Amino acid sequence: MKNIYFVFALLTMASYAHTPLNGHPCHHYEIYASALFWEADEEGVDFVFSNDQGTGSITEGHLKQLSPKWNCGYRIGVAGDVACYNVETDLAWTHFSSHTHKGAAAPANGALYSIWTSPSASITSPTSGRGDWDLCLDTILMDLYNPCFSCGCVEIAPHLGVIIAFISQDLNLNFSGGVSSGSVTEVLDDEIRMSNDYWGLGIRPGISGRWQWNDCLGIYANGAFSIVGGSFHVKQSESVLFDISDTPVEILDIDDRMYRTTILAELGLGIYWETEVLRCRPVSFQLGWEQLYFFGQNQLKRFTNASAPGIYLPISGDLSLQGITLKGSVLF
Repeated sequence: MKNIYFVFALLTMASYAHTPLNGHPCHHYEIYASALFWEADEEGVDFVFSNDQGTGSITEGHLKQLSPKWNCGYRIGVAGDVACYNVETDLAWTHFSSHTHKGAAAPANGALYSIWTSPSASITSPTSGRGDWDLCLDTILMDLYNPCFSCGCVEIAPHLGVIIAFISQDLNLNFSGGVSSGSVTEVLDDEIRMSNDYWGLGIRPGISGRWQWNDCLGIYANGAFSIVGGSFHVKQSESVLFDISDTPVEILDIDDRMYRTTILAELGLGIYWETEVLRCRPVSFQLGWEQLYFFGQNQLKRFTNASAPGIYLPISGDLSLQGITLKGSVLF
């Protein structure tokens, strides 16, 4: 359904492309595509402490985190001029997904301490574990630009628009080894499944600038700040399989929805190159660094007290995406 809305919006935007775009009097709209080579990082996406010496307390501990890895994404869009107004329109869809995993084993003279295992499970520290973190991001941006300042080689254009964001995250952990407290029942699998899904809609003011060195080459910079209101859908579950049973014991099962207003900050900086090909058809390329920062995206809960199961620590970790963006565009 999102794809249908996206195509309809592209056609609508193209219908407004009647007046000059970016100083080219014979060209009315622009189609562009970007290749993204980004990494994702989020506070609270960790799963175990490894203690090198001893099993009673953490004296030589190291936190095992799900370190970010570089992954590919894309962005496609269309831009045009609104007839009779000095305003440019822009519509873009960005897609990025990431997968990260890590394993851990207890040191010979030490122990592993699971961070996410519920105290209600009443099991001792595991001997091995594995964590997987999956992220999928989709954003749709609709902006109006007003090139209000142009002086020689410098051009500045403030913009105001709307952002729609969809963020889906899954954090899955598995631990084995250890025993049930007070018995010798071995833990075959402590399975923890967590999902943190979000969608939001908000306003997006910002500013874009260009500094042109010569006829073809220059520097660009973009910045935006969004206030996004939306809904989180958080699921957390835990089940433990013991060696004396074929059926896992359910320890935790949460399914919660909540409304939150969050902040998104964006920054882009790089170089661009413009030329003409195919009967004076203007084309341009951009290569730069892009940074996106979603505040308070990690809404998972960490439970800490077996005697009072309702007590938990909110994570409220921030999500950042950063990396290289290569953009190509053509004017019509």
